[in-house]
Amino acid sequence: MSSKGIGDSIEKLTKLLKLNKVFGKDCGCKQRKEWLNKRFPYAKKMTEEQKKIWEQISKRIVEGSSNVTKEDQQAILVLYKDIFGVQKKLSSCGSCVRQLLKDLHKIYKTTCKK
Repeated sequence: MSSKGIGDSIEKLTKLLKLNKVFGKDCGCKQRKEWLNKRFPYAKKMTEEQKKIWEQISKRIVEGSSNVTKEDQQAILVLYKDIFGVQKKLSSCGSCVRQLLKDLHKIYKTTCKK
């Protein structure tokens, strides 16, 4: 199974080194792995379809005085989950939404590099 983020990679390493046996059964490893995966996910590249969706959304946001509609936010959340493997929730927090946009734009730029 491929790693979704750094949490998965650390889990694989600790199992390989048998460090998971040192700490016992409930050391909080699962929660820590999930937190690390959410905080430091491994990104994939966007597919052509995802790029088109992102281009439409980002164009509407730029042209529409940077307000993100609920529909756009839902589309952004679907893209984010598909690309990063992390489920986010609808938010009225502007900085949270901006971070999602930054993350997606970074992947878009990386995908479009030749």
